[in-house]
Amino acid sequence: MGMGRRLFNLAAGVSLVLCVAVVLLSFHSNGTEEEFGHFSSNSVWCVGVTWGEAYFEGGNRTYAQQYWFWEHSKPPRVFGETLGGFDYQKSVGHYRVLIPLWVLWLFASILPICWLLKAYRTWKRIVEGRCLACGYDLRATPDRCPECGTLKR
Repeated sequence: MGMGRRLFNLAAGVSLVLCVAVVLLSFHSNGTEEEFGHFSSNSVWCVGVTWGEAYFEGGNRTYAQQYWFWEHSKPPRVFGETLGGFDYQKSVGHYRVLIPLWVLWLFASILPICWLLKAYRTWKRIVEGRCLACGYDLRATPDRCPECGTLKR
C-alpha cells in the first residue's frame, strides 16, 4: 500500500472520529454550553458549543495573568437571532463567529464517505472478477490483466 493511500486512510479515520464527536456534541449541546479557551496579557480566544451551534470568539482585552479555561454552564447563553444558524458579530476589540454543527458534520463526513465508496468499488471489482487497477474483466485471463499488465492479487 502506497504512502498516499495510508495517509488517506489515516485522514479518513481521524475525520470519522471527528464526525462522531460532532454528532455527540450536537446532542450534548442542547441545554448546556461547553467552552474552552485562553486568556493572555493582550488577547482572548475561545471555542464552544451551545444549542447545536459551534462558535469561535476572540478579541483584544488585557488580563493580569495568562490562563487556560474549560467551562461547563447550564443553562447556556443564547446568542439571539441568526441566519440559518450562521452569524458573525463584531464590536470594538471583540468578534464572534457562529456555525451550525450540521455544517461541521457535513465537512467531517466527506473523507469517510469517499473511503466507503472506494472500499465498495474495490469489493465490487473483486466479486465481479475485474482488475483492481483498471476494472478490466479478468474471467478469460485470470493471472494477469491484458489491459494494464497488473498481476492478480
